Amino acid sequence: RPEFALYNIGQICKRVSQRIKMNVVIREVTKRKDLKEFIFLPEKIHHNHTTWVPPIYVDEWKYFDPKKNRSFTHCDVILLLASKDGQPVGRIMGVINKRYNEIRDEKTARFGYLETWEDEEVVRVLLDRVEEWARGHGMTKVIGPYGFTDQDPEGFLIEGFENRATIATYCNFEWMPRLVEELGYIKDVDYFVYKLDIPKELPEFYKKIYERMKKKGNFEVLEFKNKRKLKPWIKPVLRLMNECYTESNIYGYAPLDEKEMEELTKRYYPVLDPR
Repeated sequence: RPEFALYNIGQICKRVSQRIKMNVVIREVTKRKDLKEFIFLPEKIHHNHTTWVPPIYVDEWKYFDPKKNRSFTHCDVILLLASKDGQPVGRIMGVINKRYNEIRDEKTARFGYLETWEDEEVVRVLLDRVEEWARGHGMTKVIGPYGFTDQDPEGFLIEGFENRATIATYCNFEWMPRLVEELGYIKDVDYFVYKLDIPKELPEFYKKIYERMKKKGNFEVLEFKNKRKLKPWIKPVLRLMNECYTESNIYGYAPLDEKEMEELTKRYYPVLDPR
C-alpha cells in the first residue's frame, strides 16, 4: 500500500543560509530546447530506479504547452532548470492556481515536478527560487508537490517504495521527503493508494447491496463492453466530481471547466480498458 504526503511551508520566509549558491545555476524554461531538457531529465535521474515508470511523453509535451493545456488560462506558471558545471541536475515547476485561490480565499502557490539527484543544495536552490517567485506574485504559502489540479500527480511517496509506480503518481527516492523537510516544510496531509484485485464475478455481498439500492431508488448499473460506449459518460462523471469535490472541500481541489474536462478525456481515453 503506497502512501503519499503533501508538504506545506506555511508562511513564506527568506531562509538564512551559510551555504554558497554559486555552484548551482537556475534558469527559466523559455525555449523548446529547455523544455525538452526539462521533460526528459527524469530519465537520467531514474536510470537505475527499478520502480520508476516513465510518463507518456506525447502527453508531457501537451501538458507543459500553454497552447494545449487549458490550465494555463487561469494559472501562473514557472518552469525552472538547475545546472552545475553546465550539466542539468534538477528541475521544478511553480504554479499559482488563481481559480483555486479565489474559491478558497487563499494566497497559495504550488511546487511540483521536482526532480534532482541526492543533492541538498540543488533542492534548496530550486525551492528558494519558487518561493521567491511566489512571493513576487503576492502569495503567502507554498504547498507541494502538486500540479495544476489534483488530477495531476501529487504528494511525495513516503512508504511502499517497493511498489512499481503508475503514470498518475509521483515516484521519488526515499531521501527526497527528508531533504524537503530539512528546508522547513512540514507534512500537511497523507494520501493512500490501494491495489484492488477485480474478480471475474461480482461478489454476492455487492449483489445484495445493489438489489437493495435498486428497490429504494432509481438506480441502474451500466456495463461497458468497449470504450466507444464508455466515452459519453466520462464528462458527466467529471461534472459530478466537480460538484462533489468542491462542496466537500477536497484538499487542493479546483473545479475543472469544460475544456479541461475535454483535455482529461483525450488524455486518459486511449488507456481505458472496460473489458
